[in-house]
Amino acid sequence: NYVSAVFIGEIYVIAIGTSIKMTIDYIRFKKKTTELQKVNLETELAFLKSQIQPHFFFNTLNNLYSLSLDKSNKAPQTVLKLSELMSYVIYDAKQKRVPLVNEIKHLQNYLDLESLRFGPRLSVELGISGEIEGKVIPPVLLLPFIENSFKHGTRATDGEIIIDISLHVANDRLT
Repeated sequence: NYVSAVFIGEIYVIAIGTSIKMTIDYIRFKKKTTELQKVNLETELAFLKSQIQPHFFFNTLNNLYSLSLDKSNKAPQTVLKLSELMSYVIYDAKQKRVPLVNEIKHLQNYLDLESLRFGPRLSVELGISGEIEGKVIPPVLLLPFIENSFKHGTRATDGEIIIDISLHVANDRLT
């Protein structure tokens, strides 16, 4: 009977020790998982920031070359917009958050440069509603949506291209 009591006591000690060890391991696992998720999100954001499609720059430079050959009055403004766009991507995009107003200006520069590329057959509507002053968002967050509208919305269209973009801010939410 004494041996049975000691044996059961030892099993309790082992069970409690194992439970404590498993709980500690589980907490460490959850902490590592959370850290990995955070790193993964930061990596994805960094990837998006570096994602301005190279063909966009190539097309813009070709358009700029054509404007300069034609001695167009649009050339200086195009150079300025491209410079602002590149500056935003290279410098401002390193910040964790930027003013929404700056992000919208960045989008407008992008849209203006794409308008140059597609000419009069492109109709772009950028509607903004709500209070945008004082709001911040991760930089270059909206650009992939705009790029995709050009990438996928202009392929099969020989006629007019219509791109309608609507940004609405309400209760600290951007839709």
